[in-house]
Amino acid sequence: MKRLIKDIEKVKNNLIEKVKLKGIYENFGQIEVMKLTEKHINSSDYSQETNKKRDLIAEFNKWCGVYNG
Repeated sequence: MKRLIKDIEKVKNNLIEKVKLKGIYENFGQIEVMKLTEKHINSSDYSQETNKKRDLIAEFNKWCGVYNG
């Protein structure tokens, strides 16, 4: 769980820097959300810990959707 939180923070910082250079774009952060999901979520695992990870990724996805630089 700590690793996921650290990865999300790292990706957020990278995306913020990318926006400063290139501006905001359609589907902002979606590739990163997919990569985080692939790395941290086992699709057949519905344990409490994995569901919390899903919630964190969903929260990050929401952040991507409302971020406007």
